[in-house]
Amino acid sequence: TVMVSAYGNMKNIRSAMNHGAYDFVTKPIDFADLEATIKKAIKEIELQKLAARTKKKLEQIQKELHAASEVQQSILPKKFSIFPPEYPFDLYAEMIPAKEVGGDFYDFFMLDNDHLGLVIGDVSGKGMASALFMAISRTLLKAVAHKGYPPADCLEQVNYLLSQDNPTCMFVTLFYGVLDLSSGDLIYCNGGHNFPYLVNSKGTVSALGGSSNIALGILEDAKFESSTIRIEDGQQLVLYTDGITEAINQQFEEFSEEKFRAYLSGCVHTPAREMIKELIREVNQFAAGMPQADDITTLVIRRMA
Repeated sequence: TVMVSAYGNMKNIRSAMNHGAYDFVTKPIDFADLEATIKKAIKEIELQKLAARTKKKLEQIQKELHAASEVQQSILPKKFSIFPPEYPFDLYAEMIPAKEVGGDFYDFFMLDNDHLGLVIGDVSGKGMASALFMAISRTLLKAVAHKGYPPADCLEQVNYLLSQDNPTCMFVTLFYGVLDLSSGDLIYCNGGHNFPYLVNSKGTVSALGGSSNIALGILEDAKFESSTIRIEDGQQLVLYTDGITEAINQQFEEFSEEKFRAYLSGCVHTPAREMIKELIREVNQFAAGMPQADDITTLVIRRMA
C-alpha cells in the first residue's frame, strides 16, 4: 500500500507505516514522485513474492534431502549380530555424511554359513550425484558377490559395469574382502582405497599389504589382484575412509594416519561399537568446530579370543 495524505507530519507517516503502508506520499501530489513510489512498491512486492517462492522451494529441497538421507542410511546394514553362535566375532560400522547425503558406504553380508563379505567404499564428489553413484556401486557389488565370485573377479566385474555408462566420470575407491569365519582367513581386493589396519592383541597396528589396484569406474578393462591374510584370535580389522584421517582443526592440521593408528593401538580390548563411537568423538574434538569436509565411515570386526 502507498498512502496518500495531506498530513505529512512524522506522526502520521509513522502511523501509516505501522498499519502496513509501504510508502507515504503527501499532497499536493507530485505525480512523478507518486509513479516512482508505486513502481518501487510493485518491485518490492514482486521481490517478496519471489522470496516466498524461493523459501518454499528451499524447504521442499531440504525435505527431499532429508528423505534421501533417511533412505541412504536405511540401505546400510544396522543389524550387527549376524554371526552363527559358533563364531565369536564383534562387528560394528557407522557412516556420517558431511552433507545431508554422502558418497561413503559400508556393507557386510553372509555369503554362506561360514563366509562373510566386508565392504567399504568412497565415491568421488559430494551430494546427490555421489549418493546415487554410491547406491549403484553398493548394489552391483553385493549382487556380483552373491554369485560367488572371488574378490578380484568381483571388483573387475563391478568396475566394468560402472565404466560402461559413466558420462559424469565418477569413480569409487573400494575394498572388498571375504572372511572365512572358521579359519580367520581373509581374501581381499583393494580398488584404490585406503588399506585397512590390522590391530593385534598387543596393540600393534599394521596396514594390510598387496596391490592397491585402481579405483572403479575409470578403466573398463582394468585388472585387479587379491591378497590373503589371517585374522587371529584377539585381532581386529579396521576399515575406514579418509574423512577420518583428513579431518582438519582450526589450524588446518589433519587428524592424520599417525593419530588414527595411535588411537587404534589403545583400543585393543574396546568393543567395536564403543571404539567407533569414541573415535568419532575424538575426531570431532580434534576438529574443534571446523565444518566436516568429508564423509566419515569406519567398520571394525574383531575375532574374539
